[in-house]
Amino acid sequence: MQLSIDNKELHKLETIARQLEPSTNQRESIAREAVGYINRFIDGLEDSPGYREGDCPRLSGVSVSEEGNPFSQLLELKGNYGFGVLW
Repeated sequence: MQLSIDNKELHKLETIARQLEPSTNQRESIAREAVGYINRFIDGLEDSPGYREGDCPRLSGVSVSEEGNPFSQLLELKGNYGFGVLW
């Protein structure tokens, strides 16, 4: 089966695909948030339990959409739940 796409349709698809790639500013912001999260996690290891049983009720409130969700929302999902908890 051969797929045929005209230039107009290809341009439309390229425009949509580019929206999936974060800008330099967005990537830098995501990196800062991730490093901050990592540092808070490592700094809190000494006072944290090695394992905490439970679930993550915040996960059920997260929706998947065409627009996506902020990276910070992903980090907030884990919150104070130990890393031994897998959702």
